[in-house]
Amino acid sequence: DFDARVQARGLDEPLPTFVVHDRDDRQTPYADAKAFASAVNAEFLGTEGLGHRKVLRDPDVIKRVVDFVSGDREEMEVAG
Repeated sequence: DFDARVQARGLDEPLPTFVVHDRDDRQTPYADAKAFASAVNAEFLGTEGLGHRKVLRDPDVIKRVVDFVSGDREEMEVAG
């Protein structure tokens, strides 16, 4: 079994990682996604109203992902 949290502990420097998760995701609890992001030292974007799949085609989320991948990152943590 692969566990990214375990793998991340073995790195000298964290890999840039971006986690997007919606509060209305019924498959994975929001708190679990936040805990995962924290464990792997990832930037985190929390959304609301998109559920498990709509988050993948939301224009604002897509822009933030493109910004992350292109290196044009700002602090992405969403309070809550």
